[in-house]
Amino acid sequence: MTGDAEARDGGGDVPGCRLRLFVTGGSLYSRRALATVADLRDRLPGLRCEVEVVDLLEHPDRAGAERIMATPTLIRLEPGPTRRIVGDLRDADSLMVVLELDLLLRERAAGGGAVA
Repeated sequence: MTGDAEARDGGGDVPGCRLRLFVTGGSLYSRRALATVADLRDRLPGLRCEVEVVDLLEHPDRAGAERIMATPTLIRLEPGPTRRIVGDLRDADSLMVVLELDLLLRERAAGGGAVA
């Protein structure tokens, strides 16, 4: 999951989620955030979930362009509206709720597609 975007295709044309995770090298918080986002993706069975990991040590220009003030920062880009979480990302359950991915799962299970 480090580097470029990864997608997990749940089949069909139903959009899932698109996340962007900003980290700073191999720091403890960055490693925790990577592990939590991997766990989060595992909790999204049957959904297409794309995760882009941006290491700000390798791409410092992205911090200013995306207004990143601290790492780790996780951004839900799709479905909109955008949501950001900054800081300790070790609780996948809380991330599911704050990013409203639990709603996306329920909507998908109900056969309604993605949440706008």
